[in-house]
Amino acid sequence: MAIKRQLYVNDVQIYYEEYGAGEPIIFLHGNGQNIKYFKKQIQFFSREFRVIAVDSRGHGNSTDTNSDYNYEILADDLLRVMNSLKIEKAHIVGWSDGGITGLIFATKHISRILSLSIMGANFDTKGLKLSVRMAVSLAYYISKPLSFFSKKMAGYNKRNKLMKTQPHITFSELQKITTKVLIIVGSNDFIKDIHTSELAQNIENAQVLVIKNSDHFAPLKKTKEFNEAILKFIKQT
Repeated sequence: MAIKRQLYVNDVQIYYEEYGAGEPIIFLHGNGQNIKYFKKQIQFFSREFRVIAVDSRGHGNSTDTNSDYNYEILADDLLRVMNSLKIEKAHIVGWSDGGITGLIFATKHISRILSLSIMGANFDTKGLKLSVRMAVSLAYYISKPLSFFSKKMAGYNKRNKLMKTQPHITFSELQKITTKVLIIVGSNDFIKDIHTSELAQNIENAQVLVIKNSDHFAPLKKTKEFNEAILKFIKQT
């Protein structure tokens, strides 16, 4: 049975759901997603873990403000969720933007992480393939004028601005991450292969898993392989 709650983080309400018992594992979704995208992961991992799935601000059932936000703010939100739930350390699984948030959280609060698994995450905007960057820019410029007339479009524009302009994590920041990190990408992901290699090279205890015949949405399309890879990784840490 799920425990569904909201907690106040400064000026927003962060919604989360909690399942199961055991070591805590926190799931962070991608841009434009919400907790529902982790439905199959929740079912799988809640058998032996305390699963916490979080709607990031401006997504799902979490509220938002009118101002822009960045991945550092999302990482701060994660810290407040952990503190509120009295979770000293957790396994963190981040997909896309959730993976970026996980990386930034790791550069700031490495002592709070048992393990970090990230799927389809870039540490710099240049890590996205050109076709993806062009699509994000187009969506941003089209939605910008519409955002003045529609709250929904304003949120959409803000999320596209986030992807268009961020992140910019430096090599020196990545090198602060000392915990074990599993970097997962689809064989046809949004992320450039060379970018994934650079990410792994700058994290001391990183390993890379390429899920064949898949793309950025491997958690949905290759669920069994994705889940079992993370479970194996966690049990080795």
